[in-house]
Amino acid sequence: MNILIYDIDGCIVDSSARYNATNCQQCLENNDYNEFRKEIMKYVSHTNGDKILYDGISLIHNLYLMYEIDRMVAVTARNEIG
Repeated sequence: MNILIYDIDGCIVDSSARYNATNCQQCLENNDYNEFRKEIMKYVSHTNGDKILYDGISLIHNLYLMYEIDRMVAVTARNEIG
């Protein structure tokens, strides 16, 4: 059985604008992991405005065809269910 596992953010959706709107990077640079956790919750709390990465969708589709994928699994840290 061939399984294709991919992350939604960065593979089929560009969430960089949402990430850049947080202070995650500054928290990491300051080793402030408690504040980082708060900032990452802001990052995953809304996904409006994320842009579709059509090249990523095409890549996943081509991998599906090339390797005769039986199952596909999309993983994410998003708070959404569905």
